[in-house]
Amino acid sequence: MPRSFRLMLPADSSVPDHLQAWAPFWPDVESSRNLFLRVIGRMRPDVTIAAVREDVAAIARRVSRELGAERAFTTVALQTDDVREIRGPLLALFAGVGILLMIACVNVASLLIARAASRARETALRLALGASRGRLLRQSLVEGFLLTLLGATAGLLAGHATVCKRLGKRATLHPLDTADHGFRTLKRSRKREEDVFVEMARVVREWASSLK
Repeated sequence: MPRSFRLMLPADSSVPDHLQAWAPFWPDVESSRNLFLRVIGRMRPDVTIAAVREDVAAIARRVSRELGAERAFTTVALQTDDVREIRGPLLALFAGVGILLMIACVNVASLLIARAASRARETALRLALGASRGRLLRQSLVEGFLLTLLGATAGLLAGHATVCKRLGKRATLHPLDTADHGFRTLKRSRKREEDVFVEMARVVREWASSLK
């Protein structure tokens, strides 16, 4: 009796439009033309990437002995493989932003120190009139908080005016289900932190492609 099989994929699967049928792929490992094959597997929660590399290396040695030819298998984490092309630029971008923030913090600290030095006479006068050091400290903290609030508000307004309005409908929000701000996931979701990073990399890549 003839049988037919149908493959059901999610609606958001990245399947090329020009394909109408899929056929099973059986690689010929003995062929010298088969130089590259990518396999994706899910690790058990109690298995580390180092243990997987050892197992894959043992399999590679066994396959090489059976075929009489050298076969090398490379094992990398899916997150590392997905971001390998943008890892360098992202690290450079993060380093540049960090240096810029550090320069801004040093400048603000210098301004606050200069302002405090210019008010040394006022501070001494208040201490002589009976003001406590705690009260002067609270005054400095309140002034610093107000300056921080004004700066953050100005930054948000400038960012909204220059970035969000330019992006328009291309500015999207992708919630990460069952993940908190620290990328930790709930056990019932059966997701790992690596899965969250992979999802983030995929969403960022799709969003960047939509900007072209």
